[in-house]
Amino acid sequence: MAEEGQTRDPAPSREEERGGSAGIPPGPGGARSKERPYERQESESPGPPEGQGPEAQPAPPPKDHRGRAGQKSRAPAKGPRPEAVAAREEARAAVRERRVAEQRRHKSLQRRRRLRNGAVLGLIIIVVTGFIVLGKVRSRASVRAFSRASLAAGCTPVQDTDGNLSHRHLNPGERVSYSTSPPSGGDHNPSPLVAGVYTTAFSDDPNAQNSIYQAVHSMEHGYVEVWYGGSSSDPQFEQLAKNFGNDTKVILSPYPQLPAGKTIGLTVWGRLQTCQKVSVPQVRGFINLYRLKTAPEPLAP
Repeated sequence: MAEEGQTRDPAPSREEERGGSAGIPPGPGGARSKERPYERQESESPGPPEGQGPEAQPAPPPKDHRGRAGQKSRAPAKGPRPEAVAAREEARAAVRERRVAEQRRHKSLQRRRRLRNGAVLGLIIIVVTGFIVLGKVRSRASVRAFSRASLAAGCTPVQDTDGNLSHRHLNPGERVSYSTSPPSGGDHNPSPLVAGVYTTAFSDDPNAQNSIYQAVHSMEHGYVEVWYGGSSSDPQFEQLAKNFGNDTKVILSPYPQLPAGKTIGLTVWGRLQTCQKVSVPQVRGFINLYRLKTAPEPLAP
């Protein structure tokens, strides 16, 4: 039989069936490439040169930022630019110059101030010294003029009567006697007299108004007492009142108890002078020389 006589082809294998179905001739490469495409890519990549395996390839040198000569390469240095440095130095130099100039100006001002203060102090010393010298010259001139006027008026030398004079205030109605005539200090009434012209002689009655004890208290405050030996109606008394009636801390009054031959007496605390004649220059000289000078309480009114 023909059918029996024909030989049957062997059944295709599973791989052939897969290859045939894909239209790719069967083969070892075709089957592998379909199952693992990445393996095909690896197989297609060029391999190492002949005679060298993978192990024979030299390893790439490590990257270490070193240059050709083996030195470490450096990045450009970061810092201020030369222009900025120069500007900073110029600013510092300008500050130093200003500081030096300020110090010089301050020293110059101090020097001028010292010179000015020295000149002012020297001028003050000169003026004060001049006043002192002038005062002494005038004082000597006044003393000489007073001495000449006293001699011309027949006056006694000025007596120092301050032999520890008492400053005690008298009790009401208490009476005391003074060692000089007219009195020049001692126990006195608690109330002093004011400056001016008194036309009536002071009473020695402690209870009377305008007593001699009050006049003594005024001398303790620096007053000058001008005692006239005659009446207040005499021309000489009027002359004294005209010239000295308005003087500060000057009291003029009649005093009939003057020593014989004396017309006028002058007293301050602890000083006494009597004269034969009235002389306005002589009285003025006494007032200028002794008013407030010997009083225990010159600042009292």
